[in-house]
Amino acid sequence: MPHQEIKTAIQNGHIDEAVSLLREVADRQGDARLQNEVSALSGRWERLKRDNRSGVLEGSEVTRQESQIVVVILAIVDTIPTGAPLREELEEKEEEIHRPSVEPAKVAGEVPRDGPAGSRMTSILIGAISAAAIILLIVFIPCPTSSQYEVFHVLLALAAGGLAGGLTGYITANPVSYVSAGGGLAVFALVFFAGPEEALAEGKCAERGPFDFALRLDPVKPGGNYPDFDPEEYLPQLWVGNDWVDGTVDDNLVVDWKNLSANLDGQRLAFRFKTTEGASWKAESDSVNVTSSTGQQLVLVPNGVLRLLRGRVLDYDLNPIPNATIAFEELDTISNDAGRFALPIPLDRQQKSYPLEVRASGYRVYMEEHFPHSTFTVKLEKE
Repeated sequence: MPHQEIKTAIQNGHIDEAVSLLREVADRQGDARLQNEVSALSGRWERLKRDNRSGVLEGSEVTRQESQIVVVILAIVDTIPTGAPLREELEEKEEEIHRPSVEPAKVAGEVPRDGPAGSRMTSILIGAISAAAIILLIVFIPCPTSSQYEVFHVLLALAAGGLAGGLTGYITANPVSYVSAGGGLAVFALVFFAGPEEALAEGKCAERGPFDFALRLDPVKPGGNYPDFDPEEYLPQLWVGNDWVDGTVDDNLVVDWKNLSANLDGQRLAFRFKTTEGASWKAESDSVNVTSSTGQQLVLVPNGVLRLLRGRVLDYDLNPIPNATIAFEELDTISNDAGRFALPIPLDRQQKSYPLEVRASGYRVYMEEHFPHSTFTVKLEKE
């Protein structure tokens, strides 16, 4: 029967096949209203596939719309008379006309298919598992994020539909203008489109209200002349929703984020510094645990930009000078054949800038202050 073929295609995740079968059934029925509904549904499905390929929609939104399309397909199937055969069934019936009417012998050991009682038990089992999953999720995530909410939403609809499918009796519903459903599917559609858990979650999270998050920065200096952490050079940011949100740093190196949504309380969010050129500190962790409680601390460590002096030694005609000596106090190195050099600086000797001395045979001694965060060129004048 076409109804079962369409439902099997959906169960196997073959929505394209289900839409194609539904279109064929509509054409055979010759019902203009049914054909219009199927045509609109097919167009909606094609648009969703196109938007998914182009990356216009997020994964959670694609899943939500795909679930809605599945609900609409099943609702349309329920409105189609069961006597609407597909082409393969018509051909098979023609062959049966010429076959002898002999009932095939039963195969020994053949296992009968599940009857109505087995189907009801399966529905109840699915509903119970989904309900148990929801209870666990609510305990551990009382205020879900948008992506977590989508998972809750689908699980709740499955739980309601599965439990209702195992009960006797019949119910019909029209949760939206283009969906009509019956039985356990009706309850699934009602819960899916109504979203009662959203109102409950919003009420619970609203009771907690927005909160402020404070984070104390703790720069661990390596000693020596390593530069102090300057808040003017660093803008702390949290990844909230789909964007980086700036925090404000006070004189005590405490960062504040104001009026964060209650559903972020207890979540771990990505953290970063937006820095100026030459900034020499980084956060030890790239994420922080956001909570309304106090006492949060983030350790800062050197980021390595001061550990190496790179440059090139040239004459005034821009020719490379090999074997030139580049020295910072007692640390030194020599340039290669291309005039390039790299002078490592130990952590306890790192500082914001370095007074360099460059010497080469036949050239005047060069002395100048240089910064390590960019490659520089030294030009030597002939004696």
